[in-house]
Amino acid sequence: MTRAQFYPLFLCLPLFLSACGEDVGSYAITSDPAAVAYNGSHNPALLTQDNAMLFVEKLLGSNDLLPGFNVLKSTSPAERPERGMVELLNLLMGKVKLGYQGFDYQQRQVSLDGGGSCEYGGSLSETGSVDRISGKGRTIYQFIDCQLGQDLTINGMLTLDIRAYDFAVYGPISYIASFNDLEVKEKDATTALTGSVDRIFNTNTLVATRTMNVYAEEVATGTQSMLENFTFTNTLGREYAGMSGVLYLGNYGYARIASSDDLILGESISGNYLWGDKYNLHVLPLEGELILQGAARSAVKVTGSDIAPGSAYRVALDEDGDGTYELKSVRLPVSGSVNEFVANGKPVSSIGYLGVLTSSGYFALENSITLDALLSFDPDGGSLTYNWTVEQKPSGSLVEVMCAYTCSRQVQTTPLDKPGTYKFSLKVTDEQGLSAISFLEISAI
Repeated sequence: MTRAQFYPLFLCLPLFLSACGEDVGSYAITSDPAAVAYNGSHNPALLTQDNAMLFVEKLLGSNDLLPGFNVLKSTSPAERPERGMVELLNLLMGKVKLGYQGFDYQQRQVSLDGGGSCEYGGSLSETGSVDRISGKGRTIYQFIDCQLGQDLTINGMLTLDIRAYDFAVYGPISYIASFNDLEVKEKDATTALTGSVDRIFNTNTLVATRTMNVYAEEVATGTQSMLENFTFTNTLGREYAGMSGVLYLGNYGYARIASSDDLILGESISGNYLWGDKYNLHVLPLEGELILQGAARSAVKVTGSDIAPGSAYRVALDEDGDGTYELKSVRLPVSGSVNEFVANGKPVSSIGYLGVLTSSGYFALENSITLDALLSFDPDGGSLTYNWTVEQKPSGSLVEVMCAYTCSRQVQTTPLDKPGTYKFSLKVTDEQGLSAISFLEISAI
């Protein structure tokens, strides 16, 4: 996986209107139009086979991306099903930040008036200004049948309240974007967006943080969803990570979202790295995991898929809340189809061994034993982790397995040092957390 390493030198130029090393533009939302608009269930959702994928796809989208596929220049609408809310909002924010105009250094109040045509038709006009000393200002964007892709059209108005502006690249680095009934048409479905996206950029750590409070309503069906205090971060020129927040989904209720510390989402194909935002974000887990937590400890886990790394994701469901993900599903690449949730088969554990035997058939002292799990397997075809343990050994023995926890399928013991009985165990665990154990007992003289 290639990671961009783009660290522009202009970050601390005099024209940069903020002290380096600070969070540029702290902001507190005084009202939440998204919460006012949402009138669905405010109870936690019990995550089941019937609704788990609905939550995942509303957040991440259908994601049938091909490796190297550019979402803005799709060759066929059929190749790009519904985008998730996160990806859609990132595309929108990437677009409005590209509408800057030049300025006169002699003027303190710099005009941002401008506009032009959109990629596939329609127009985007921009009206506003920014103060060259304080870096603050306001811009209003008007979308008129603005087509960002062959299957994506935007209509409506968006206001960008700028808290810090970088004149070295003519771009806002800290802002709050607000919109009301901004219509986004994807294929034949139109969604109205109401809410705000609050962005803060730390000039010392080069970390950008976005907080989204956005209500979405499908115009034809009235289906509601909402991101509440949904926050994620990324380091300038690197992948997105660190997701948290709440996703509401109409009558189902809400699920809380959290990510592992090592979460990395898919890179954009062609991006705008200037402000630490990726204009073309593919929201696909490449490393780490996302967890959606529902009522009664029900949970959904989203990880990258080994079917097509970087172009599909795997979903596992813990419906009964016991901490084990019993059911799993995979969003397949290209077609966008879903394998139905299926029961997760229990793995099989089996220990093989190789060692030096005496003429009487006992294992010889002062020799090591090779243990293997070559006959262990996951009936679902997934990968396993292997945990080896010395469960029993003669008194005074110091025998141990070299690499006792989360090792490979084949390990060695230290030399057998005392006559008597030794017992070893192998615990195998599949990707959904189900385990099986087997034992091997030997005698040495």
